[in-house]
Amino acid sequence: MWVFSASQNGRLRVHDSLVETVNRHARVLAETIQQDPLLRVLEPAEIVHSVAGARLAAKQVRSRDAEAVVFNIPVFAFPNFSLLAAQILEMPVLLSSPRDGTLPGLGGILAADGAMAQVGLKSRKMWGNPLEEPALQALLSAFCRASGAVVRLKGSVYGLIGGRSMGMNTGVANPQDWMRQFGVDTDQIDQFELARRASTVDEEEVERAYAWMVEFIDQPRAKLAETCASWPHGFVKMNIEPEDFISRFNTNHAHVIPGVHTESLEIYCDLMEIPVDKVS
Repeated sequence: MWVFSASQNGRLRVHDSLVETVNRHARVLAETIQQDPLLRVLEPAEIVHSVAGARLAAKQVRSRDAEAVVFNIPVFAFPNFSLLAAQILEMPVLLSSPRDGTLPGLGGILAADGAMAQVGLKSRKMWGNPLEEPALQALLSAFCRASGAVVRLKGSVYGLIGGRSMGMNTGVANPQDWMRQFGVDTDQIDQFELARRASTVDEEEVERAYAWMVEFIDQPRAKLAETCASWPHGFVKMNIEPEDFISRFNTNHAHVIPGVHTESLEIYCDLMEIPVDKVS
């Protein structure tokens, strides 16, 4: 669930003269977001142009379970409005302004970004028209997805099945660190619970799942010969040498997902202050 919020000048006479300008860029943002099938726009009731309005808009966004916020700032909106709203929202913020030489929007997002940085709040900036610039459209989608991951992780529980495997220290989660950084709780599950539940699964269903899996595996033959219904193997071909991973990351397992999500992951890591080491 995604939302954009429009911020405006605190002087009423200026605000009234710029309403259509603010709404026009808001429509651009909404149309761009709606092109991503995983995102949905929640439109605010009115343009923010006061402290009270900023507080009310932020509380409305929270009540609707939004997972990402884009502040629409095509003019020099008072930065304290954005700061107060961000404090209440407690989630990452993308500050957006069109690249229009007749409007002071760039100064608006810089002032808002600086105000948030001074108190340790996370924000990103976007300057231009995402409908006309593919790179900005990709940035907008990537930010919304990354912010969604930040928000959805909070309050979740990570299940630890069994004890530490094969002495791998890197496979142990510190409950305090995970809660502090991600808002994720950890809970221990006895490994025997897997064996107990496995005994209740229909054997025909196990065989059907096993047959489906081996149908798509044609290599390596030597390893495949070791597999059985109780100890299956899966393989994937990657366009990168395993040694490239081994030389950089001290791991012996890799968890991958299909698709290219580099930008979303980089934004997520930046928001969570996680260092990134790219393999090129």
